[in-house]
Amino acid sequence: MPKAGYEYLLAYKITVPIYDYTVEFCTRCSPYRSHLPNRPAFPHLSSPRTHDQMIQAARSGSANILEGAKQNSLAGYIKLSGVARGSLEELLKDYLAYARQHEIPIWDKEKAIGKIGKMGMIGMIWEIIRKSPTLPDFPDFPHLPDQPEVAVNLMITLIHQANYLTDKLIKSLEEKHARYRNGGFTMIELMLTTVLIGTLAAFTFTNLWLQQSKARDTRRKAALDSLRVALISYQVDKGSFPPPADLVCASENLKPYLNQAPCEPDGTSFHYQTPGSDKFIAYTKLEWEKDPVIREKSCLAGCGPNYEYNYYVDYGMEPELDFNAVESGDIPSLTPAPPMCGSVTKYCYANVCSSCCPGSQFRCSGTGSWCVPDSSCGN
Repeated sequence: MPKAGYEYLLAYKITVPIYDYTVEFCTRCSPYRSHLPNRPAFPHLSSPRTHDQMIQAARSGSANILEGAKQNSLAGYIKLSGVARGSLEELLKDYLAYARQHEIPIWDKEKAIGKIGKMGMIGMIWEIIRKSPTLPDFPDFPHLPDQPEVAVNLMITLIHQANYLTDKLIKSLEEKHARYRNGGFTMIELMLTTVLIGTLAAFTFTNLWLQQSKARDTRRKAALDSLRVALISYQVDKGSFPPPADLVCASENLKPYLNQAPCEPDGTSFHYQTPGSDKFIAYTKLEWEKDPVIREKSCLAGCGPNYEYNYYVDYGMEPELDFNAVESGDIPSLTPAPPMCGSVTKYCYANVCSSCCPGSQFRCSGTGSWCVPDSSCGN
């Protein structure tokens, strides 16, 4: 069944999760919740009236773009798009007021992109939005995060994106309206151009997000590589690796080997372990989960404590791996095995499929001391 023209617009599609999330947010802020009993409650809104105003503003941001697209004139479309923009701005102020009243910190743009991007929320929302030209009747958007600070900053980020897209839509309509009055484009041409602009904007958003994620991952890997070199020099001079307390983000305990302990892009510390004087391991989680280095590190199903990381550097250690996980055929249902080469100390050739391992679907680990299941070997 053909869809209405407005349903192809990103400026409209982004308002759908904003409305759904605002309903969920207000419900979880209400002391009289009638549904979502299994989701943690948020601090209450200032009044029932604020509850109703926020839901109405979110609905208006979506409904006025819909009504504007149905207008017979571009002037009417522009006017109602402006009403939608004003409603979104009102909703943004309500979230900012809620944060102020409950002493919730508002993240700057870089921190918001880093922390929410690390959770994957923005990526999942935009993947659903851009998966097809129009949203399905029941889009499967994930629930709001359970932490009020994360939920509020996610909503602020989404509303800023919606405001940007609505501003672009209004500007485009105003330019077309000026040309149309002078005998320029037909209404159908204007609608097709608007859809094209929306598609290009979606591509720009997606590509920008991916490039920013890759850039942060590059900084993570470079920081850990520098840390590894410094720690090995430290151990050679002092006979042991430093304790985790000495590697807190930005600490200066590693001088002169390293001016400051490295930090994650969001300002937190890397997860560092040193179970003995002669070995250590440091973990992080890369945002771009298709990075080939994750397979090389045997971390496709996660590694480290609770398997929540997917990249590490080490000296003399193997990471904790989730050998029970089977995801998309990346890790076959085999158990890890010791290598077979060597008469006394067993070894295998690092990152090589099957060499000195007990079968074709094993790959030697990065340190050459363990055979790890890998379905890409033997294919």
